[in-house]
Order: sequence, then structure tokens, then C-alpha cells
Amino acid sequence: MFLVVAAIVALASLLGGLSGFYIDLLWFREVGFSTVFWSVLWTKVLLGVVFGITFFAILALNLLIAQRIAPRFRAFSPEQEVIERYRAAIEPHARWVILGFSALIALFVGLAASGQWETFLLWRSVGDVSFAGQADPLFGRNPAFYIFVLPFHKFLQGWLFSALVGVTLLVGVAHYLSGGIRTQAAGEKVMPQVKAHLSVLLGLIVLVKAWGYYLGRFDLLVSPRGVVTGASYTDIHAHLPALKLLVFIAIACALLFLVNIRFRGWALPVLGIGLLALTSVVAGAIFPTAVQSFSVNPQELQREAPFIDRNIAATRFAFGLEDVDLRQEEEVGEDVTAEQVEANQATVQNIRLWSPPILADAYLQLQRVQPYYEFVDVDVDRYEIDGERRVVMLSPREIDQSGIPGGGNTWQNRHLVYTHGLGAAASQVNSVTAEGAPDFVLRDVPPRGEPGIALGSDEGAQLYYGELSEVPYVVVGGRGQRELNYPNPAGQRVSNRYAGQGGISIGGFFRQLLFAYRYRDINLLISGLIDEQSKILIYRDVEERIRKSAPFLRYDGDPYAAIIDGRIVFIQDAYTTTDRYPYSQHLDLTEATSGDLAGRTNYIRNSVKVVVDAYDGTVTFYVVDPGDPLIQVWMRAFPDLFTDGSLASEELRAHFRYPENLLQVQAEQFSNYHVTNAETFYGRELFWARPNALSTTPAARPAEEPGRPYYVLLKLPQDPDEEFVLFQPLTPADRPNMVAYLAARSDPENYGELTAVEFTGNQTVDGPQQARARVDNDPNVAREISLLDVQGSLVKLGDLLVVPVEDSFLYVQPIFVESAQQNAIPELKRVAVVNGGRVGLGDTLAEAVQVSFLAAPPTEPPPEEPPPTEPPSNDVAALLAEADRHFDLAQQALIAGDLATYQSEINLGIELVQQANALTSGTPLPSPSAPSATPSASPTG
Repeated sequence: MFLVVAAIVALASLLGGLSGFYIDLLWFREVGFSTVFWSVLWTKVLLGVVFGITFFAILALNLLIAQRIAPRFRAFSPEQEVIERYRAAIEPHARWVILGFSALIALFVGLAASGQWETFLLWRSVGDVSFAGQADPLFGRNPAFYIFVLPFHKFLQGWLFSALVGVTLLVGVAHYLSGGIRTQAAGEKVMPQVKAHLSVLLGLIVLVKAWGYYLGRFDLLVSPRGVVTGASYTDIHAHLPALKLLVFIAIACALLFLVNIRFRGWALPVLGIGLLALTSVVAGAIFPTAVQSFSVNPQELQREAPFIDRNIAATRFAFGLEDVDLRQEEEVGEDVTAEQVEANQATVQNIRLWSPPILADAYLQLQRVQPYYEFVDVDVDRYEIDGERRVVMLSPREIDQSGIPGGGNTWQNRHLVYTHGLGAAASQVNSVTAEGAPDFVLRDVPPRGEPGIALGSDEGAQLYYGELSEVPYVVVGGRGQRELNYPNPAGQRVSNRYAGQGGISIGGFFRQLLFAYRYRDINLLISGLIDEQSKILIYRDVEERIRKSAPFLRYDGDPYAAIIDGRIVFIQDAYTTTDRYPYSQHLDLTEATSGDLAGRTNYIRNSVKVVVDAYDGTVTFYVVDPGDPLIQVWMRAFPDLFTDGSLASEELRAHFRYPENLLQVQAEQFSNYHVTNAETFYGRELFWARPNALSTTPAARPAEEPGRPYYVLLKLPQDPDEEFVLFQPLTPADRPNMVAYLAARSDPENYGELTAVEFTGNQTVDGPQQARARVDNDPNVAREISLLDVQGSLVKLGDLLVVPVEDSFLYVQPIFVESAQQNAIPELKRVAVVNGGRVGLGDTLAEAVQVSFLAAPPTEPPPEEPPPTEPPSNDVAALLAEADRHFDLAQQALIAGDLATYQSEINLGIELVQQANALTSGTPLPSPSAPSATPSASPTG
């Protein structure tokens, strides 16, 4: 019975290891990156074997020496009784026990070392790659040494130190068990030959520690001790000399240990260790602290100024800020004029009104079509529609097997029938229907789209790969298999059979067995619907697919969909990062990107654009910044993985966007590092900040995290044409007014260029929070929100966008209404525009802008309106009809520019609606002069 169980366990382990290895190999072959698989595998094997064998040799040799020098005769004691039993059992087989034990420990050591494959590949592949014209000012080395070479040297030193310490401890135990160390002996407790053996090992440990002190000097270049990252005054004048001294003392201590082989006492080792410890405390801790306290702190600016200059130069280079086109505007216009709006129609007509989370809800209700479809994310991009470039929001319609209705959620349906999504929904960013719904330019199943954004063949519209992956695999392409493509209007299924390049052939018994075991699904082995033409699609989540292809890159938090040549593709930005760039300021990526990226860095480049075809899963890594030394080294390590960015089609390049996460990181650093004078930088009075995100609830406090940058089509100052840019407002570090903005260009001819516009005049420019406050405090907006926020409805505020129009700004605040019932459709009901302090409110953006030209900023609260002289009857219908009449009169007055009549008629209409609401709900009438301006709390988008 035991043998049967053992055989089953062994077979399961074999299948587990074989299925994981072989299936990964098949998958890398499918995507065309088998060289990546083999390169990583053989690098891991090489590291595991080399370091495993090295550790085995060190440990086995020392244990054999310990056995050889063990005393043959030992005085008997109670302590020795247990040891003698051990020796009696082990000694006859000691050599094989030592070899077996050493091999077992070496196996785990080798496995741990194999995890350093990225560090090793960077070291091996660096060659002559360097940062042109860059050298650290302290040691004069190129940053390539610190990024590619030093980490592997530090790994070697750390591994050797740990290995020697571990071997020394095990050898000490071996000497104790063999009688060489006798803790309870009356005379000498450690045999002389044991002292000599341990002295050699301890001497080697201290010698390796000296190497560590030597390498530790280079860590000063990213030291956090001073005002900024990098070697500070104290690091250079106290810590660096201490490390140099510790190197020599550690070498001297190592020599004392080796000399002790002859004397075989403890005096010399204790003297050496004591000297090293004393020097480490005094020179490595007390002296630097004293220098910092008594020499630096009383005159910190004067001491640190040269090192702040180094930090500024390094940080601006490492984060791509040295070429920012900083433009200064002395005069900012008080408001946007009608003539400026007319001259900048391309900008105004492409201001985004729909917030992605709100629009995703609208798409879900209006374009889901079937419960097994899902919209995961809404992306902003630009397309040529009717001969004009328009900013468009697009979301693919993906398959969600958890939504298969009724009792149809069977294995066959989940994995063989409901295999793919279909088409997408898209709408222009500023367009709505009369009901306040999105005005679609791509819609329905089968998909119908406007020229310029239409999908081509069925293949172009089908999504087998996307951002949603409810099941780990689907099976396609079988001879008798019919997948659901879409239901036609008559309710009949339109089927298709997959014919793309994606997928792994699963037709043989052996492969079916391995996949069945991998996914713990016996149906893959026994289903009669799987034949020699069947293929299995795995890793269908585009983010997972990309990360598995190249796990050494860092990826943007939001892949976005685009329609290229009539096909849906997903584009994800990839970054090369390091935290080892000399003198560059470290940044917490989690905080800077609101959790999209993790870890910390002090260098970043968006060197790669990754494109995944939604139909066949093809993954292409386009190198768009070949000048980045980090990507140059990775290209040497994996030459078959990357594709030259110039080979991307013109249409594809037209849909490359400057990544949000990158601009978040750069804006966070640029907020401080636009200051290039060390004295001014030290004072921090000119530091900027990204304004906090605004709530979707009217009159609510801003969020604690910074607001995200957003895409907009605009004409930058001094530029002749509009461009698609990623826009980030900037405020002073401790005030809400706007002092600058940062714009990243996305159009192919100027892609990647950063432009900053700073307002240097004396006038105050509203920041986003101040503009929101103007909207919240406007009486007309408050009354409209009170009207919209009736029982059973929720008012949500969309993203407030700051949009430059020539030398001034429009602040655009969309207002949405959504029923509190389940599956409600959010509707865009009003748009508020802040223009020069005036707040315009309208049903559309154009109307709100027009009103903003006529409105006057309120200087005092509006007076209470007197009650109507002839109140309507208690008939609710009559009250509402009379309210409609007043609203019509208000609209006519607005068109005529008579704002006084407009306000009066609005007040009368609101009062009538409130009376009708009170009659239907039985609640007391609210005061007409103080309508509620705080809607029910709604979740943020």
C-alpha cells in the first residue's frame, strides 16, 4: 500500500512539474518568444548550478576537514554520552552523510541564487552600453556601473558572506558533535586544531566584509542622509573616510585570524573583532553624527549647496525633465472671450464631459446587449471622424462567462461556446443625446461605426484577448465546434469558428492530459468536442500576457484599446526603471501614481509600447526610445523580443498616447525640480504640487490623493495648431490657486515633448478646487441641483477639467443625474462653466459657455423671491405644468440675454416643483430661498 501511495505522489509531482514546464514552453512558442523562455531558464540553471556547486564544495570540504581533525579519544562526561551515541550511528557512514547533507543544503542555496537572473543578465549584457556624457562627480564613474555592474558585485559579496557565515555555524556544530568543542570540559574547551579551522573561516568572513565596506562606498551616491538623495557633506567628509578606514581594518583583522592558525588562541581574534567593532561605531556612527550636528546643521545650506546642485542635475536627467520647454506667461487673461472660443473650436468641441467611470455605467446599460458582455474600462483617444480629428472615448465589449443566463453556465458554454467578446462602444467626449445619454459613434451587436472608427471584418471585431478573463482558458477551432458570435435580432445564434494565429494545439492525448492536470479539469481529457484541430487559449488577460512575456519591465496601470486598420488592439506602456542612478532623488511610485505602480525609483523611461491583437493575441514590443541605456541592455539580453519602433504602422503610431503614470511621476518631481537654483530649492518656497482629486458629490471635500492628468486637444501658447496632449495643472505646495501646468504631447510629430507654462504675473489664477467652489456656491447651480436631486435620484459631478484657451482658462464641470434604482442609466443633465469668475450653466457645453459671457459674478446672496400672487391649485399635474411654463419663459429670457428675468422665472418654477414634491411625499415645504444644495451621497467614479 505504501508503495502505491508513493507512486501516486511521485506521478502527481512529475505531472505537476512537467505540465508547468511544457505548457509554458508551448505558450512562449505560441507568442514567438521561445528564446526568452530558454534564455531565462538557462540563466536560472546556470546560476543555480554554479552557486549550488560552489556552496556544496565549501560546505562539504569543511565538514570533511572537521571529521578528519576530530579527536580520536575523548574524556567521558554526561555531555559526551549523547554525542557518543551520535558518533556510533553516523561515523561508519560519515562521508556519505556529509556529502548528502551538503548536497541537500546546496540545492536550496542554488534555487535561491537562480532568482537573481535579472541582476546577472544585466551584468552580463552591459558590454559597452553607457549613459553618454554622464559621470558621477564623486568617483567619476558612468552611471552604467552603478545600475548594471554594481548590483551583481553586491550580490556576490552578500552571497559569499552569508555562505561563509552559514558554513562556519554548521562547522561549529560538527566540531561539537565530533568532540572538538567541549563546553563542559574542565580544561581546554576548544581543541587547537578546531581553533585553527574556525580561524580560517572567520578570517575569510572578515575579508569578505572588507569587500562589502569597499562596495558600500558607492551606496553613498544614493544616500538619503542629506537634504536630498545623494552623497551629502557628511557622507563625503565623514562616512566615506570611515568606510575606507574600515576596509583596511577589516583586512588587518582577517590577517590576524590567519596568523591565529599558528598561535591557536583567542587573543588575536578578539583583538581584531574588537578593533573592527569599535571603529565601526566610532567612525561609522558617532563621527558622522557629530559632523552632521556640529558642522552641517548650523550652516546646512552652505554645506549642502554643491550637493543639491548635483541632485538637481541628476534628477532632471533621470526623470526626463532636463528638456522641458518652460514657457513663462506674465499676463493671464481675465476671461475667455467669444472671439477666442470661436477661434479655438477644435479645443472647445473636444472638451471631455463624460467621466470614464460614469460613462462605463452608461455603456453597460445602453450597449451591453446581453448579460454575458461586459465593459471593463473606458479609454480616451483621438480618431478622424467626418474629416475632423475628434477626441473619443472607447470601451471594448468583452465576454463575461459569469453572466451566462439561467442554467446555461455549463463547462461547455463557459469554455467552448462563450469564448469571445464582440465589438466596442465609443462616443465623442462632448456629445450627448436629447435625453443626456452618450452619442455613439460605434455601437451595437454586430458593431456599427462611423467612418474612421468602424471595425472591419468579424475578426477585427472579435475579442479573444482583453482586460477581462473570467475563466483561465477557452478551447476553440475544433471541427465540430461552434462558438457563439452574437445573437441576431430574431434571437437566433450566429456562430463562428476561430481561425486566428493564437492558441496552442491540444489535439493529442498527452497534451490534453497535461492541460487537464494543469487546470485540474478532467473535461479537457474526456470531452469528445476536442479534436486534433482544437486549440486552447491561455493567458488571455492582456496585462498578464504582457508581463509573462517580459517580466523584467515595469508596466503602466492602464492598458488602453484602440482601433487600428479596423481591428481592436490593446496598447500598454512599459517602463525601464532603477533606484541606483547616482544623486537622483528617490520617488515612491505607489504614492505618485495612486497605487498604479509599486516600489520606488530614481530613474524612469517609457522605452517600450506593447501592442496585443485582441483577435489572435499577437504581442509586439515596440522600442520607442532606443537611446535609453536600460532598454539597450535588455535588447542585448533578449534580441528576439523587441521590435524597432519605426516598424510600427503610421496608423498605430497615431494612437500612441503619452502615458498617465509617467506624467504623474514626472509632475511629482517637476513640482520641485523646476527650481534649478540650490539656494531657492533649499528654501522650498517655490515648490509646487498636483491639486487633489475632487469628489463626485457636490460641496464635498477633495480627496487626499492628487488628481489624475487628463487628455485634451488644445493649442499650447505660441503654437500654431491644436495637439492631443496629456494635461496636468499645478498649484503652489500650500495654496489652491494654479501657478502652472505641464502638458505632454502625444501627436507623432512631437511625441514625448514636455511643455510647462508658468504664470509669472501678479494675478491669481483659479485652481481646480477654487473653480469647484465657485460652482458649488453659485445660486443657479445650487437650485438646479436641488431640482435634479429629487426623491429617487442621485446627482453626481463629473471630472472638473481646466482647459487653456489662448491666454485664459475655461473650467468645465459636468453634472449627471442617475436613478437610485438598480441598473440606472446616468444622464448628463447640465454643464457648468467657470469663465473669469463667472459661472455659466446650460444644458450643453456650448450653452454654458454662452451663458458665461453674460453672467456676472455674484457679490451677495440673491434675495428671496416673494411667493406667487396667485398660487396654483393643489393639483400636482397643474403645479408641474405651471412650472414647465416658467422654465420655458426662463429659457427664452436666457436666449435673449435677460438674466434678471431668467433668474426670476427659474425661482418661480423651482417653487412650484417643490410644492408638487411636497404634495406627493407629504413632507413640509422647504423655504424657496434656501433650496437644498447637497444631494445624497454617491460613490466616487
